[in-house]
Amino acid sequence: MKRDFKAELSSLSMITETVESVLIKNKTEKRTRIKTMLAVEEVATRLIEHSLPGSKITLSIRSLLDDVTIIMTAPGEKTDFVFGESELRIDSEMVGPESESLIRNIVLKSFSSDLQHQYKAGSNIVRLKTARSPKAFLYQTLAAVAAAIVLGLLMSHLCPEKVNIWIAANILGTAQTLFMNGLKMVVAPVVFLSITGSITQFSDLRDVGRIGIKVIVMYFLTSVIAVSVGISAFLIFRPGDPALAAMVQTAADIAANEPVTVSIADIIKGIVPANFLKSFVENDMLQLIFLAVISGITLNSLGEKGNPVKKMFDSLYEFFMKMTNLFIKAVPAIVFCSVCSTIISAGFGSIRSVLSIFLLCILGYLTMAAVYCIIVAIIGRVNPLIMLRKYSNTMLQVFSLSSSNASISLNMEACDKKLGVSPKLYTLSIPLGAMLNMDGLCIDLSVMALSLAHVFGVQLSLSQLVQVAVTIIIISMGMPGLPGIVLVGLTMLLPSLGVPVEAISLIMGIYAILDMFETVSNCLGDVSVTVAVSRTEGLLDEKVFRA
Repeated sequence: MKRDFKAELSSLSMITETVESVLIKNKTEKRTRIKTMLAVEEVATRLIEHSLPGSKITLSIRSLLDDVTIIMTAPGEKTDFVFGESELRIDSEMVGPESESLIRNIVLKSFSSDLQHQYKAGSNIVRLKTARSPKAFLYQTLAAVAAAIVLGLLMSHLCPEKVNIWIAANILGTAQTLFMNGLKMVVAPVVFLSITGSITQFSDLRDVGRIGIKVIVMYFLTSVIAVSVGISAFLIFRPGDPALAAMVQTAADIAANEPVTVSIADIIKGIVPANFLKSFVENDMLQLIFLAVISGITLNSLGEKGNPVKKMFDSLYEFFMKMTNLFIKAVPAIVFCSVCSTIISAGFGSIRSVLSIFLLCILGYLTMAAVYCIIVAIIGRVNPLIMLRKYSNTMLQVFSLSSSNASISLNMEACDKKLGVSPKLYTLSIPLGAMLNMDGLCIDLSVMALSLAHVFGVQLSLSQLVQVAVTIIIISMGMPGLPGIVLVGLTMLLPSLGVPVEAISLIMGIYAILDMFETVSNCLGDVSVTVAVSRTEGLLDEKVFRA
């Protein structure tokens, strides 16, 4: 479908009505439809404001599988649709056009992962992709798990063992190997570019201000606690059946997993690479993180001269994240291959073993929820049960989105209308938390990485556990809040533990569900820190909070 409209504010209603009719025709969920309409209105408004007099906005809508892509094109001066944190802050004196512009920035920021903008031939071109249902990916993954279990049980009882072994190794195993190779291909540039981007925005804490420093310190402390919870939970329960290793051993050409003893001095010596590119080739995570931090600080020191490099890095980051998302879309099919291969190779008991990892992650999330309540009670000196009760409805919405980035607007609305936090704080802390505060991811990476190491008989020393903890914290503060990012994180961690990346296939059947719980943990941490800091800064309206 393609239509032209006059580039005037009077055309807004016609544009939104046209989009809404197409979304209804494609049976898009009501909640998704409302959010998409809001984003379309803000994009169209910005395009009209920057369009040439007498020009037109061209609206194109395409449907493919579970996605609907909306494309709007308008000739005019170049405008931006990606915003830094400074453009998302509000002052109490802001009124009229300034506050309206800020609201638009916040709305569009919440769609940043699904919105693409380019300026070509004198025209702004914006693509906005939306799913018919935010739960479609989850449903597909669950359906893949169910189908794989049924088919795996049938094959294990009806087909000869030699046939099952051949299918698992040559068909299902090949699909898994291709997927894992794809993740390996993108992991190094994603890590380097994401952490470099974070440093360029927040390395000079004086720009963020006293409140910003307090928020960042709180986020860092909760990340440290989350990693400690994850590692402690593993050390207590030690999930992961060593019998599972045989199912990925054939797909990974690895040597015998002997305990590796590395001293803290060796770790420190190995942080600085002797060759810039070698770190990318070998996917050495600590060296990549070091390079990213140094690159970010160097870019900031260059001032305006570093802007072209920053823009290039931003473009490269979007490129590799788009490539990563293409691989993530194949997850339901890979989950089917993984679960089916697991059952025909080791039986249904293997699934029960993997469920222990799932339950341990859930225990970690619950523990962190208790930690957040303690933070709100001790630092914020307000009743955390009130916060949980008033945030509960938003938590259900966040649960269905599986994305911290997509939940930014929901969390801001909850802080404003339900919890009484001043916009001067939450417009900084919530977007900042979506980037830096990934406590749920810290728990997932800790439990899953150490459990898979246990499956392969890898014994970790204290220095190695410290290295794992530090790496997870840094990775979590550089990763975007998008669905499936835990797979990228595991791809970084496992090789450093002497575990084949192919081991990820063992937990792929459970990660899609965990992803939703993880997002709730991330967002609850953002809101809890925001409430606690707002109380210490006198930015909490207690009448609204207690109402």
